[in-house]
Amino acid sequence: MPGLVAAVANVAIAGYESLDKIGDSLDPFHYSVSLALASGVTTAFVRRGGPSGENPIGGTNALIKTTYGDLDGMLVKEPAVQAVEFSNSHWLRKTNFKQNLQKAQTYLHKLEEYQNARDNNKKVEEPKKPAGIDVYIRLLRREMPAALSAITADDILAALELVDEFGIGMILAGAVEGWIVAEEIAKRDVSVIITPREKRRPNEDISAPSGSTMENAAILKKVGVKFTIVPPSTAFTIRGGAGRDLMTLPIEAAFAVSGGLDEQTALEAITITAAEILGVADRIGSLQVGKDADIIILDGHPFHYNTFVEFTLINGKVLYDKTKSTYFSHITHDN
Repeated sequence: MPGLVAAVANVAIAGYESLDKIGDSLDPFHYSVSLALASGVTTAFVRRGGPSGENPIGGTNALIKTTYGDLDGMLVKEPAVQAVEFSNSHWLRKTNFKQNLQKAQTYLHKLEEYQNARDNNKKVEEPKKPAGIDVYIRLLRREMPAALSAITADDILAALELVDEFGIGMILAGAVEGWIVAEEIAKRDVSVIITPREKRRPNEDISAPSGSTMENAAILKKVGVKFTIVPPSTAFTIRGGAGRDLMTLPIEAAFAVSGGLDEQTALEAITITAAEILGVADRIGSLQVGKDADIIILDGHPFHYNTFVEFTLINGKVLYDKTKSTYFSHITHDN
């Protein structure tokens, strides 16, 4: 099957939270890369840093391949999205993120008027571009989507207001209450990153539906929302709670199946749909002629807790062989 695509991951970068470029800071020999290969994750979205001061946009992010020992083959795309710091609906409606989008929108309108005037041989003064709006111009031109966290139904609706007003592309991370406003999400060109087993207690102060449900993914699928799936922890580790991190990404998709999602869509959510959301479906996410040969071979059903990856290939090259694994070669179905 295709290699797994992790829409959020902590892999290949050790320390250094503040980085200018992830592509210059990758560690192809980090142990997390070898664990990613053993987990069948061949592509991952990584992010470092965050906003500083009053600017809600900051940090850097990239899509990488888990090519252990091969730095040249790691970087796929940088940046992949425009990450936005977002805490709640009140913040979103009042923050200078929206104000800067308005500044950029006004500038683009003036720039269009200026260009039209020049085309008609009129002498007009070129508008001055306000400082710090280049990122917002890229968003308005849909050169990349804005990625922000929106947990509650009200948070999600506040984010959708930006889509309606500015026409930007958007990826919503979290969306625990996405099932409540699924039809509203479906009306926009908005994708979602969810954790099916994430729990949120209902709000006892309101009578409207609230809180989490295992049926979130199934409801989103029913109305046509495109989503990908990540586990509660986005690390690769052989310690801690088993089945809760990226070592067992398909298990999280299996929780969505427990909530009523069909297996095919669940599998696509961690392969081709994830690639589509991150803008690299032309290269990865499915087994097709002309695409990168990122392939994993399993010893059982992908959603079974006892299934292991036997081989992982990236760009057609075998980078993981379970029989030679430091961590898992001793584990067999006979044990």
